[in-house]
Amino acid sequence: MIRNNMMKCFAMGILLLLAGASVVPCSAGQSKNQPPEFPIITGPHYGKVNTEYTFTASLTDPEGDQYFMLLNWGDGNFSDWLGPFNSGEQSTFTHSWSEPGNYSILVKVKDTFGEESGWSAAFYITIVRLHPGFFIGTFKCITLTEDLVVLGSKSFFVFPAVPIFNKDTTIILSITSLRYPGESFTFGVGGVAIP
Repeated sequence: MIRNNMMKCFAMGILLLLAGASVVPCSAGQSKNQPPEFPIITGPHYGKVNTEYTFTASLTDPEGDQYFMLLNWGDGNFSDWLGPFNSGEQSTFTHSWSEPGNYSILVKVKDTFGEESGWSAAFYITIVRLHPGFFIGTFKCITLTEDLVVLGSKSFFVFPAVPIFNKDTTIILSITSLRYPGESFTFGVGGVAIP
C-alpha cells in the first residue's frame, strides 16, 4: 500500500510539474522499501550421507512483495537465487551431503526491488554414515525421522565400533535395522552410527 501511495505521489508530481505548478515533495507517512523478513526453515535435524532431504521455508515481506531465496547448505554449496515466491508462500528445497558432519543451513532473501537481508540464523543438521553392526543398550529418549531412529542413550554397546561402550551419547540407527524396540531398551543388527 505504501508503495502504491508513493507511485501515485510521484505520478501526481510529474503531472503538476508538466502543468507548470510548483511541486512539494510528498514524503509524509511514506517509508522506504524494507527487506523481507528471515524465513522459518523446517526439515530433518539428522540424515544419512548421499540421501536427499527436503526442507521448507516461508516468510512474509513487509510490503507483500515477491521474494527470492539464496541457500548456503554449509558444505561449500550454494543454491542460485530461487524464486520468485509470493509473500507468505511455503517453498520446498532439497539437498544431500556427501560427507558426515554437522552442517548449518543459512538463507538470504531479497525482494523483487532488490532489498536484501543478511544471513538467517542457522538451521542445523547432523549427517552420518551408517555402518553395519550389532547394538544393544538402554536409552532415555527416541526420535524417529523419515529414515533414521535417533536414540539418546543411557548405555549402549555397538560392535564393531570405537568405542564399543557408549554412555550418555546419541546413537543413530537405520529405520530398517532389525531391532527389538522396547520401552527403554533395544537390540538388533543393522546400520548404526555414533556422531
